[in-house]
Amino acid sequence: MSIKPVGIKLEEKPLERIIKLLPAVDARSMGGGQCSVVLQIFVRGAKGVLSVHFYTLWYLEVDDPESCDGLGSYDYHSRERLDLSDTYMPECSFLNGDLCFCQGSSLTARDLIWPLLLKEGSEGVLNYLEKEYYSLFYSNKETKTCQ
Repeated sequence: MSIKPVGIKLEEKPLERIIKLLPAVDARSMGGGQCSVVLQIFVRGAKGVLSVHFYTLWYLEVDDPESCDGLGSYDYHSRERLDLSDTYMPECSFLNGDLCFCQGSSLTARDLIWPLLLKEGSEGVLNYLEKEYYSLFYSNKETKTCQ
């Protein structure tokens, strides 16, 4: 079920809903660490992307599970700067290689979205991301955009 606010002109097409599982990586032989399988859930539209990542703690080998810390992150990737503290990325994989301005929060992922995933699964997370996408990119534009 796609969520769209009523009364404002929005995206011409529905938001793209994407769920990915990224493979575990063991880079210890190259001086790095290891990371578990990562669950990515995101929505993509003309204005940008909202995403959440969860580290599953599924490792190739389990002898150093603390090398990847944290539960995950909740991020936005925007084609325009939304806040002065945004990080600039010249090539963003979420925006198909285009430039982006992004920001994230591990606390939002842990405290708000993780419980939603446990209770409602990916559909609940996707509905939340769609609602937040429209709120971020279409509501109160004057207070969220930097000049």
